[in-house]
Amino acid sequence: MSVRAQLCDRRAAVFRVGLAAAVGLVAGCSGRTAGYPPLARVTGRVTLGGKPLGDIQVCFRHRDGGRMAAGLADAEGNYTILYSDAASGAAIGPNRVSFLPLPGAERVPKELSQTREVEVGPGKNVFDFELQKAP
Repeated sequence: MSVRAQLCDRRAAVFRVGLAAAVGLVAGCSGRTAGYPPLARVTGRVTLGGKPLGDIQVCFRHRDGGRMAAGLADAEGNYTILYSDAASGAAIGPNRVSFLPLPGAERVPKELSQTREVEVGPGKNVFDFELQKAP
C-alpha cells in the first residue's frame, strides 16, 4: 500500500471517529440513555509480547447482541470502554471481545488472536489482554 493510500485510510478513520463522536455527543446531550442495558465500568491494558500495545480498538459485544461498546488503547496499552458518549461501560453479562488495529498503525500486526470471551460483572471490571500473533 502506498504512503498516499495509507494517509487517505488514516484520514478516513479519523473522520469516521470524529463523526461518530459528534453523533454520540448529540445523542448524549439529549439525555437519552433509557433503554440501555445494565452497564458496568470496564478498563484494562492490552499488550503484545509483554509490551504495551496502542493504536488498537478494544470492542465488547454482549452475547445477546445489541450495541457494541468500545475503547481505544493509548500508547501505554490502557483502555476504558464507552457504551456511548452518554454512558461508559459494557453490558453486564457474557461479552465477546475483539481487537481492531487502527488503519495505518505501524506496531500492530495485521493478524492477531482476535476474540476473547469475558464475563462483565456489576461494579468495576479490569480485563488485561495479552495478544499473540496468529499462527
